[in-house]
Amino acid sequence: MAGLDLVSLTAPIDADQPCGPDLEAEDDDAFANFMATTEMVLPDRYFVEDHEGNRKPFYTDDRFKDLNLGSTVALGTKLLTRTHDLRLIGLMAKLAIFDRKLPDFAICIDAIAALLESFWDEVHPRPASGLRVGVLERLNEQYTVVTALNNAPLLRSRRFGSVSWQSYLAAVREGAGGREDADTSAVDRVLAEESKSDLAPVEATQATLRELSDALNRIGTVSAEKDPANPVNLSRLSDAVRKIRAMLDRVNPPATPVDADKETGDGVEAVESRAPDTGATFPSSKAAERALAEATRYLTASEPSSPALLLLRQAQALIGKSFLDALASLLPDQVRRATLNIASLPAFDQPLLQIAEKGLDPDSASSSADDGEEDSDEEAPMARVTSRAEALTLLDRVAGHYRAVEPSSPVPMLIDRARGLVGKDFMSLIRTMLPEAVLRGE
Repeated sequence: MAGLDLVSLTAPIDADQPCGPDLEAEDDDAFANFMATTEMVLPDRYFVEDHEGNRKPFYTDDRFKDLNLGSTVALGTKLLTRTHDLRLIGLMAKLAIFDRKLPDFAICIDAIAALLESFWDEVHPRPASGLRVGVLERLNEQYTVVTALNNAPLLRSRRFGSVSWQSYLAAVREGAGGREDADTSAVDRVLAEESKSDLAPVEATQATLRELSDALNRIGTVSAEKDPANPVNLSRLSDAVRKIRAMLDRVNPPATPVDADKETGDGVEAVESRAPDTGATFPSSKAAERALAEATRYLTASEPSSPALLLLRQAQALIGKSFLDALASLLPDQVRRATLNIASLPAFDQPLLQIAEKGLDPDSASSSADDGEEDSDEEAPMARVTSRAEALTLLDRVAGHYRAVEPSSPVPMLIDRARGLVGKDFMSLIRTMLPEAVLRGE
């Protein structure tokens, strides 16, 4: 991302229009083509599966060998001189972290915070559009941005090579026989000892992470102050930053230890202190359900051949269903093998189907659940979706809502996967869905 800096990302573009025009609203060809093409060529997950089912980073997979992140970034940088748009800067942030460039990612997040603080009413998309929260919360996606951050290089080690948060955890577990709760002190000591001879790279990464943490906190603060009913939830990203900072602070302790109970630099505390409403992006699950229906309606009308619709309709069908219903729908051949252990011994493994048969009558359980849901007739009408971008933003909000209020629901998983299929061309979809052996004609 040569030439990308905070000043150029946040300086007023024009005296009368400090954030420039809304290029999406103006149907600007360069903007529309860049956004659509970039979303189409990027993988919908940082880790992809090869034809043998092995997970690996997308950049090691032949399907993405022609993906040139550098040239894509160059095109986006030109657009940044014409508009201050959170959709564009957010996508540039995703490109940066997919390219394993943590400093550039931090600059983009810092720019978002600065624009929200200085130009809340002017930065695109405008608050009245209702799109802003969904746009920003795309930075909170677990399988793309957060996973990419967890795999970004942090420092180099003579013993461990390039160290990321993920490789650090792998080294810790390997030294402890694979235990998830392994003590980190042995690996911490090795990294600390190796870093003594040259602390500059570690200190530079620590400074970058402090800036990133501060920017996330500022985004949470300004969104909660300006729009307390819809604060931005970046808790996954903030939590990942917090863990990485804690690891590096063990390698190179700061001169003045930070009181973790007082620090609000991870963006979570600031939001939660102002919005103790669980972070849901809709006033009720009924509203979220209507939003999902509206996004599905638009995509059905505009992109009827998209396989994303299959997943969205399945998500609609599973709203309000039990865990067992979801399991039966998603894994029909395996549901009878599912067990729940109610103690520490295998003898207490109980088949889920058997537990369900002995539990509440489904009709009475459904009735009880319905009694807890207030009538939604008085809720604000759902705005009509008129573009793919609006549909995707709405889907992000719906997924975020169910993650916040019903973490056990499969709805967010289905929506996330569906979202990754929207806008893909036919051959990309075929390569995603068929084994490589079939594509080779074997």
